[in-house]
Amino acid sequence: VPLQSTTASADATIDFETGIDSTYDLYKIVGANIHMSGDGSAIFLRVGHGSTPTYQTGGTYDYAVQQVAIAGSAFGNAASSTSGTSLNMVGGVGNATGENANFTFRFYGAAGTDNFKMFHWMGTSHGTDGIQVNWVGHGGFPSGSAITAIRFFTSSGTFESGSFALYG
Repeated sequence: VPLQSTTASADATIDFETGIDSTYDLYKIVGANIHMSGDGSAIFLRVGHGSTPTYQTGGTYDYAVQQVAIAGSAFGNAASSTSGTSLNMVGGVGNATGENANFTFRFYGAAGTDNFKMFHWMGTSHGTDGIQVNWVGHGGFPSGSAITAIRFFTSSGTFESGSFALYG
């Protein structure tokens, strides 16, 4: 069910602050044709809590990302953390003409307070060398706090263009 969408236009962050509650067990965010201003930039994520969300910046995100390039690069770890200050979805996204990123991000049990939150994502992007990279990641937020918001941001620059949509 579509809940919220936005189109990036030189935005430092993309925030989803409405529609995440106890209505659905699974939420999905789709990012399409995302072009960033910073070459080699990473896409990061933080979760928010409360009705006026406070975004969690402490060392609480666990994740691993693996990626493989179309040009035959070996499958390997792109990033991992056992206590990061944000979740790193992918790094090294190019910003030349035609280079972009696309992804699907899923999270489960957002409103629950019994279990840790779990995430799963996959996507594709062009690296700074123009070669397409496919990536998959998983992680968690080891807290029983309810998630009420999601924030995407880049390691450098802004989201110049692209669409983001939240589904329940």
